[in-house]
Parts: sequence; structure tokens; C-alpha cells
Amino acid sequence: STTQAELRAPSERSVGIELRFDVSKRCWIDDIVPGSPAESAGLKVGDLLLSAEGHVMTELEPADWLALRQLEAVDFLISRPIAGAATTIEVRVPVSVLVQ
Repeated sequence: STTQAELRAPSERSVGIELRFDVSKRCWIDDIVPGSPAESAGLKVGDLLLSAEGHVMTELEPADWLALRQLEAVDFLISRPIAGAATTIEVRVPVSVLVQ
């Protein structure tokens, strides 16, 4: 089974991603809001999020997600398969109010 968390609520500060946690508590990008800061920063559906602002994704609590929304930008560390190998990438994503 999976659980979901969102960093993409309309009319709220957000980066524009919907997350999925697998049974191992790994955190994947499940959806990206078109035109969102996440899309502009190059995040992709299927990216594995390793950390946000230096905090391991599996250890973030709901209060941590709210705190991330208040920042000007969030620094993510992601893993993405490139040329058949998992590649670790640092991505800075602005936080803004999404209009839908």
C-alpha cells in the first residue's frame, strides 16, 4: 500500500508536487502541477526524493511540511535514473501560491 502527501494545494504556498510513499517509506513524485515551480525547476514524475532542506524525506512530519511551505524555496536532493544509472541531483524549487 502507499500513502500520499501533497505540496500542491491551490491558493496556498506550494512547490506543486504530489508525493507517494511506498511500503519502504521511500518518497516518489507522483504528480506535478502544470506550470508550477516544481515543473519549472525540472522535477519529474517518478523522481525519488531523498531529502528536503537536509531532512530525510522518510522522517518528515506534517508540521515539517507546513514549515517547508513557508520558505522562499526548498532545496531537494533527488535520485533519477540517467543512462541506466541512479544519479543524485540537487534541485532548488521556489515556493509560491498556485493558481488553478
